[in-house]
Formats: sequence, C-alpha cells, structure tokens
Amino acid sequence: TLADGTTPLHLAGAHDTPAVRDWVTFHCGAPLVGPAEAVLALGRWEALPLAELPIGTPEYPDRSATVIAELSQLSDEGPALRGPGIETTARLSLPETAFFEANHRLFPLGIDSFLTCGDRLAAVPRSTEIC
Repeated sequence: TLADGTTPLHLAGAHDTPAVRDWVTFHCGAPLVGPAEAVLALGRWEALPLAELPIGTPEYPDRSATVIAELSQLSDEGPALRGPGIETTARLSLPETAFFEANHRLFPLGIDSFLTCGDRLAAVPRSTEIC
C-alpha cells in the first residue's frame, strides 16, 4: 500500500478535512502529521508547504518526503526534462520550474513528486533535470 501505520502523512489545504482524515485513519492507519514529519504529503500543488517538507540527510537521503500533488492541468507540453527513466528528453507541464530546478540541485537529497490531474499521472523524482 502507499500509506500505512508507518507512513506519516501530511494533508494540505482542501485535502485536510475531517472526512479525509477519518478515511485515512480507518483504511490506512497512517499517522497524520505536520509537514516537517511527513513521509508523504498530499494536496493541491499551491497548498503544499514544500519548503517545510523533509529533503533527507547526506547520511539518509531516503528520509525525504514524497508529494502527490493535484494540478489543474497536466500535459506533455512544457519544459524538457531528462534523467533516469527518460530515454532522451520528455516534456511536461510542470506547475512551476523554480522548485524542480532547485530540488534537482539538492540531489541526492530532495523531494520526489507525483503530479496528478484527473486520470493523468506523472512522476518527477528528484533526479529529474530541467534542460
């Protein structure tokens, strides 16, 4: 499962409602936490407290957060990206470029992102470079 009793979860903005909290608690048992303790953060991109989420440490870069961000649009237009899993380059309509550029510069530290819009999903790990 994506979240369980060992996955501290931060709900941001409109995703932090009693109904969602109750559902997560009942079905997943994931502890609901503030952003600094989150392993997983869920919300609309603009509501996520990205600067407050853990980026890992040099000794334990895997102790960073992963975000699942809901967007208004997600398409294969936008900046060119490259990195592991991308044969040459791929284009993606990122919600902003500054965050992803700064996040890549932190590598191997940083935040991994899943971007969603309706039935569309894109993964942008911290190793992804905007070119």
